[in-house]
Amino acid sequence: MLANVARASLVSSSLALAALTSGCTAEYFTPLRPPPHAVVARDPSQIEIFSSAPPTRPYVDVALLYVRAYTFDATITGFRNVAAAHGCDAVVLGASLSATCIMYIESPQFAATMPPPPPPPPAVRPLPPGMSASPMVGPAGPTSASPMAVPPPASK
Repeated sequence: MLANVARASLVSSSLALAALTSGCTAEYFTPLRPPPHAVVARDPSQIEIFSSAPPTRPYVDVALLYVRAYTFDATITGFRNVAAAHGCDAVVLGASLSATCIMYIESPQFAATMPPPPPPPPAVRPLPPGMSASPMVGPAGPTSASPMAVPPPASK
């Protein structure tokens, strides 16, 4: 019985050591938003890694990435592999073992496929002098708390 326990312990220790030295990873991709352009898989070496701040170029957060690895190098390699397979341009490292997969909005090879930006919101005209934005008018008309119920000051 003791020999079986020792043998099982030796096997599990060997498996743990093999996983640790091989850089075994588990990789997850959770979509957040639709990509701003066509998704084209790329070489992992083309994926940019941002660790201290996001890029200054306009981009879209496409997905959250999660990589579980036993070494830092294996974690970065896992982020690059997942991002490349899903056509991302870069990875912004987050807390722990997570990162954000991003795609640049103004990618030269996809400029022709970009939809036009949405129109600007309509301009808001200012209210005329003496008019309130919330008159507090009830079903029976202005209330005593309403600015409309107070007569305007007499002009001199």
